[in-house]
Amino acid sequence: MITAILSLGSNSGQRKKYIEAMERELSSMFQSPLMRSRLMETEPLEVDGAQMWYINRIVGGVYDSSAHDLLYKCLKIEIDLGRDRPYNHAPRTADIDILLFGDSVINTTDLQIPHAALCERRFCMEGLNDIAPRLIIPEKGVTVNEYLARLPEHVKNQKINFLS
Repeated sequence: MITAILSLGSNSGQRKKYIEAMERELSSMFQSPLMRSRLMETEPLEVDGAQMWYINRIVGGVYDSSAHDLLYKCLKIEIDLGRDRPYNHAPRTADIDILLFGDSVINTTDLQIPHAALCERRFCMEGLNDIAPRLIIPEKGVTVNEYLARLPEHVKNQKINFLS
């Protein structure tokens, strides 16, 4: 069994309700209770035009199948919660990214672990620090807490409102 770390996000509709729905669905798939970070409201990054801010949370738990199996289940949850993909970086009701899958390093056409943007998104590092500060980030060789303490300025300056 592997500890998987996921990022949840929503910036369309009833954002908090979508986060809660994603957590409920994921809870039923994991072998342990979900670890949950603080809830965060974050400014959209790399988007065209004005969009609502995201509600984000980082969650983790023990998963007993493959990373690709988890990916397909996450995509189904997104679709079931009304996610569509009319264009890249479009607003979304539900967004689930697999950030880490144990100490695995995976680079396939449909899945990259560690997630390509893990260390480029402040909310990911803040949330990961909430649930696993001593976890060593694969390919970086430092703990989450150490990496967070020395975030690059462009990441440190990303706007976050901590909600809980």
